[in-house]
Amino acid sequence: MISPLGGVIKDHYATYVNARTGQKEGHKARLVLQLFVSSIFAIVLADLSEGLVSVVVTSLSILTGFSFSAMFPIASDIRSGLPAPSYSEDRDDLERLAGLSSDFRANVSYFIPLTLICIMLFSFQLLDPVRPEFVNDLASRAGENQFHFEKVFACIKYYFSAFLCGVSIFFFIEVIYSFYRMCFTVLYILRIKEEYRASHAARERRE
Repeated sequence: MISPLGGVIKDHYATYVNARTGQKEGHKARLVLQLFVSSIFAIVLADLSEGLVSVVVTSLSILTGFSFSAMFPIASDIRSGLPAPSYSEDRDDLERLAGLSSDFRANVSYFIPLTLICIMLFSFQLLDPVRPEFVNDLASRAGENQFHFEKVFACIKYYFSAFLCGVSIFFFIEVIYSFYRMCFTVLYILRIKEEYRASHAARERRE
């Protein structure tokens, strides 16, 4: 049984269909490339600066608001301002628009929680973990030189920061790619609506 989150991801990726062949697009190579790029950044950066995190979080917040305030109404009111269908071609266009509208809603359902998770991950970069007090007590009792608590804690902190950095960048790339595909879906919707109006007006002039 697919969880609600799993269903959202499945519905989102089901919208990636080749317009010519009708086959679903493969994303394994892209995801592997994202993983590789994020791993490289994690090794090189290991820790993100407060200024960079602030810029990224602000940008993601703007994208999230834009997806609601500007893009979603375009796809939700799909037949607004369109003449009533008169021919089979008109009905085909309306069916395509309805399908694209459904795809866009699936994309938004995936994009919003993904962006929020990404914001949360980048916000974690600002945290500066310190050794718990009980660890300090153990270190003082056992002897710092014997157990090397300082080095162990610094090593754990470094690798955790690098891991968190890599995961954050992976999600960030996925957010940007999803937003890119959403933009093209909206542009495709607008193009079909313009062609629908133009063809409908041309037929009326001929009649």
